[in-house]
Amino acid sequence: MLRAYEPAMTQPLPVSIIVTLRPLDGNPNVRADGIRALTQTNWVHTSLTVRAPVRV
Repeated sequence: MLRAYEPAMTQPLPVSIIVTLRPLDGNPNVRADGIRALTQTNWVHTSLTVRAPVRV
């Protein structure tokens, strides 16, 4: 929604959503099922690295 008297946007606003999948019932396939559901609905998904080196 735009504020009153705000001009309409000419470009779409980039948005990112971070989702963490964790089974509540011990289902080991929850991640695969979640990725499959995202793919079926044309969501773009990218796996993030679990470890990132930190130089001090």
